[in-house]
Amino acid sequence: MAEVTLNVWTLVLLLGAYTFLAGGTILNLVQTGQIEVSIFNNNDWDNYTGCQDKDLRGTTSCLVDYVDTFYNFTPTEDIPQSFESLKENGGDCYDYSILYKDMATSLGYNAKTVLFYGEDMGHQITLVWDDNIDTYCLIDQQVSACVDLGDYEE
Repeated sequence: MAEVTLNVWTLVLLLGAYTFLAGGTILNLVQTGQIEVSIFNNNDWDNYTGCQDKDLRGTTSCLVDYVDTFYNFTPTEDIPQSFESLKENGGDCYDYSILYKDMATSLGYNAKTVLFYGEDMGHQITLVWDDNIDTYCLIDQQVSACVDLGDYEE
């Protein structure tokens, strides 16, 4: 399955067509990972520029520190919202994972949101890695944790 990154208006148009033609729901494509949502861009934020020129571990920690300045967990429908709306009204794991993904990629890292389900609910986090793939980091709302793959070599 190919990953596609779309702007908000293209996403709305495609999802509307999908809903009309296939009888699907708008959130079905997003929730099943068939479309990778990207709703923020680096014009939306200015204050995290101090996160540049750090290694992966330092960058993810810096991003969490930046988001912590306005973090407000508020359960929402999993519908993309603007950066200003997220700052003013808060959001949930879905919203913050997309924000972290977009910020990390704007700094030159690879990033993907990861959605997993339990029996009664789901949760979404962000996975960030560099081109060397010697370290990867998980960001979960207000926490980042990194793993050095070299620790597992024989």
